[in-house]
This record gives sequence, C-alpha cells and structure tokens, in this order.
Amino acid sequence: MKHKPLPIGVDDFKRLVDNEYYFIDKTLMIKELLENKETVNLFTRPRRFGKTTLLSTVRMFFDPRYADHPEYFDKLRVWQDERSRSMFGSTPVISTSFGGCKGIDYKQSIRGMMGQLDTMYAHHEYLLDSPRLTEEDKETFKETRWGLFHNDTGHIENSIKKLCELLYKHFGVKPIVLIDEYDTPLIEAYTDGYWDEMITTCRQLFHNTLKENDYLGRAIITGVTKVSKNSLFSDLNNLLVA
Repeated sequence: MKHKPLPIGVDDFKRLVDNEYYFIDKTLMIKELLENKETVNLFTRPRRFGKTTLLSTVRMFFDPRYADHPEYFDKLRVWQDERSRSMFGSTPVISTSFGGCKGIDYKQSIRGMMGQLDTMYAHHEYLLDSPRLTEEDKETFKETRWGLFHNDTGHIENSIKKLCELLYKHFGVKPIVLIDEYDTPLIEAYTDGYWDEMITTCRQLFHNTLKENDYLGRAIITGVTKVSKNSLFSDLNNLLVA
C-alpha cells in the first residue's frame, strides 16, 4: 500500500488533494454550516487547529469556478449528503486573511491589511468583463482596488461590502465571506500600543461587512481570541460562536 505524505506546512485544500497528502476529512462542517440559521459563524480555536484549511475547503466547495470539478469532493463525507451536494459550485466566495497584518505601528499593520484586501479583489478581476455589471459598477471595482493598492485607508471599511454587491449582481446569488485570522491585527495592536486606531478600523470594517450589508449570504470568521460582550462583534445579532 502506498503511504500518503503528511502535509507539513500545507493548509490549502486544493494542494492537499492534488498532491494526495494525508488529511482528516472534516467536510461535514459544510453540512453543518448549511443547516444552521445564523448568518455569521465565528470559530475560535488555538493555532495549528486547521482553521485555514477549513476555510480553504469551504471556498473550493462553493465557488462556481470549481463547479466542473466534483472529483475534489466526490470521495469525501460531504458528498454523501444530498442537500450539500446540490449546493456544490453554487455560491460566489470572498476570501481573505488578516494573518499577515502585523507591524510595530498602525501604519505598517494596516498596510498588510490593505495588501490582503487588494489580493482579494484581484481574485475577482473577471467582474470587469461581466455583462451584468454597469460601467459604474466596474469603476467602483477599479477605484476600490486602486485605493487598496496605493494604501488609501479610506477604502478599507467598505471594501468587502462593495465586492459582495458586485458579486451578487454578477451571479444573482449572495456570496459567502470567509475571513481567516480576523484577530491578528488586533492582537498586534494591543501588544505594540496602537489599539485605538486599529479597533476603530476593524470595528467599522466588520460592521459594514457583517451587519449593514444587504448582499451578504453567509460569513465564516476564524481566530484564536474568545469574544466578549464588548467585543468587535457586540452589535451583531446574527452571530454564532463555535
């Protein structure tokens, strides 16, 4: 019997399958996600728990760009559930990570955040060719990405919300938003003394994305920090903490 290699340092689901790495099938989490009623799901777990791999798996399962590749899932547990299987490749996905948003001051850390948001937009550049988007919509996309690329902090707070709307117009389906390591910039800010600036930016970003957003389908957020009543998510009434 051929022994599969261990995926040391690999947290991307596609790479796990393509390279036939050994991994634990946690795809029934997708079934659980579809069954619960909450719009926003927050998973707080220790580091190295597999949170990034989980989000990568969810992204690839729902993203319409993988709809013609059921071979990535047809041998896994989620494929045995009829409802889950019917949702494969059906929903646009916005995915970003704040794990690299680190710095000795606000300026350096927020530059890392804008870099991640710019990359998020780059993954959806096909929208610029969409016949369902107006020229004004496309200008919104280009202006937001230009601002993020050039470190204009004024584009952060509505960046994900705007992309949700554009994806909805293109696909006709409200997107899923995945945010990995949401708390890294806050932990860095608390440690290095720029908490007030960072919490203000993050609170507005998450408020606009997760609460004041008519185009949000679902969201999954991961981090290591347990939330409190006065936390970043204190005004959300659609949050499940697991």
